[in-house]
Amino acid sequence: MQGGLGLPEREYYLSADPKMAELRTKYKAYVAQILGLAGHPTQPAPPTASWRSETKIAQAHATREESEDFAKGAQVWSPRRPRERAPGIDWGALLNAAQLGSAGKFEAYHANAIPKLAALVGSQPLDAWKTWLEFTR
Repeated sequence: MQGGLGLPEREYYLSADPKMAELRTKYKAYVAQILGLAGHPTQPAPPTASWRSETKIAQAHATREESEDFAKGAQVWSPRRPRERAPGIDWGALLNAAQLGSAGKFEAYHANAIPKLAALVGSQPLDAWKTWLEFTR
C-alpha cells in the first residue's frame, strides 16, 4: 500500500489550486520547525530535502480516483512478485518484518504505485531519506 506522505494525499503536493499552494507553504514551514527542534540546521537543505522526498513520493502515488477503485488498485501477489515487479527494496526483510514472509500470497493495494515507490528508494540520496525519516518518525 502506498504511504509516506505527511499531507493527506498527492494533490496537496501537486495541485495548482491556490489553497493547496498556501497549505504547502505552511507545511514547509512546519517541516522546517520540526527539523529545527530535532537539531537539524533549518536552512537551506533539510526542510527542502524532506519536502522534495515527499513530493516525489506523492508523484508516485495513485490518484484519489484510482485509490477509490479497489478492483483496479488491488492485486494478489506472491512473495516473489514484488522482487520481480518492484526492485529496489529488500522485500525479504520487509515481508518478514510485516509477518508476511511465509505467506503464500497477500493483497497489494495500490499495486501500480508500489514499483514507482520502490524505484525511489535507490534513486534518492541517502541523506535525503535520513532527513525525511527524521521528520516523519
